[in-house]
Amino acid sequence: MSILNYDIMQRYKPCSKNNRAKIEQLIEEVEFLELSKLIGCDIYNQLVIDCSKPTQEDDVCAICNNGLYKCISYLVYAQYLVESNVADTFTGFVQKTRQDSENIPQGTIQNLQRHYRDIAFLSFKQVKCAIERKYKKCTANATVPKVRIINIRKDFNRKDINKFDTNYFE
Repeated sequence: MSILNYDIMQRYKPCSKNNRAKIEQLIEEVEFLELSKLIGCDIYNQLVIDCSKPTQEDDVCAICNNGLYKCISYLVYAQYLVESNVADTFTGFVQKTRQDSENIPQGTIQNLQRHYRDIAFLSFKQVKCAIERKYKKCTANATVPKVRIINIRKDFNRKDINKFDTNYFE
């Protein structure tokens, strides 16, 4: 179960239709890893439950449509950039190549990944207050792990995205 699905992601950050299965797997992995860090496990679990209901509440729809879907889409795409040309084979991991193409340098991939993560975190900032209001019960008892977000430019204010003005990032 996840908040985002492939079809919704295509609205915010379109990507290759040939890799749908890989992207669907990345959606689940990235949501669990990244959103748990941003909002805490309790709120994440409740949000997944609320999003899986056949009819969503208006405030849940607003949270998703006003930035959460975009945040998750760009986080997934940032991870997809890294994993898109890597294949797991019986001999180990290999990098796919084609005769008529050339691999992008690793520095370019990292710059793109950083760019898309910045967009994701700014999108999260737009819905952070709405999440706080909706899930106030969960935040009272929530235990948020301290994490260090890498690949954010130094001029990006980390306090802007931390969890409810607590010392979330070290």
